[in-house]
Amino acid sequence: MEIFYHKKKIVESTNSWAISEVNNIDENEIHVFSADFQIYGRGQGNHTWSSEDGQNILMSFLVKNLNVKIQNQFLLSRIIALAAYNYISEELLNDKVEIKWPNDILVNNKKIAGILIENLVMGDVIKATVSGIGININQGKFASDLNLATSMIINDNKQRNIEIEIKKMAENYKECLELYFKNGDDYIYKAYNDKLWGLNATKKFMLDGNIVECTILGTEKDGQISLLMPDKNKKSFFHHEIATCY
Repeated sequence: MEIFYHKKKIVESTNSWAISEVNNIDENEIHVFSADFQIYGRGQGNHTWSSEDGQNILMSFLVKNLNVKIQNQFLLSRIIALAAYNYISEELLNDKVEIKWPNDILVNNKKIAGILIENLVMGDVIKATVSGIGININQGKFASDLNLATSMIINDNKQRNIEIEIKKMAENYKECLELYFKNGDDYIYKAYNDKLWGLNATKKFMLDGNIVECTILGTEKDGQISLLMPDKNKKSFFHHEIATCY
């Protein structure tokens, strides 16, 4: 698959820009939309994604006709999460990188990247997917309410060229897509679970307004997280049903 790059200084959001271009691209292409700054950077649910102008990766991938069924849409989150995991691991060789369900990448238990997937659906098939990601690169300080955030420069004190880093991330995304085409979704499913934050460990979750301690067993094919509850029963939850606590 060939990669095509599109860049603007400022956009409302890279995901919105990518969605607006869906009728202008062909199949078997990866289109990358990036910006120095987003006016309305969006995260999962009602969350936002804030970033200093020109200091971090703000990008969205647009791909058409992957023929993924709507019930298997979490596969697309797994693919970009693995791509981000691989890219960040290659840069921060001495740090612990993990995928935190459902849509974050952590370095040493602090958030370095967030993912937002938006799909265009026809019937029961996803006809186009937009995979947006923000990765903290050169930003050295974060607002007090983001004290669990980190960046590459915080971890290794290296200044990076954002355009070069965007291309590295894009190549990792392409590689993960090709691994999916070659090996199928079972391969992606296992690779994602193997890199999951808190796997087989007890972590705190917010459930129905209460904090509960559960053991993370992995994720299900449909994107639910599988937990061993305090009563020793196994239960699975979608991301809107339960929230992880650090």
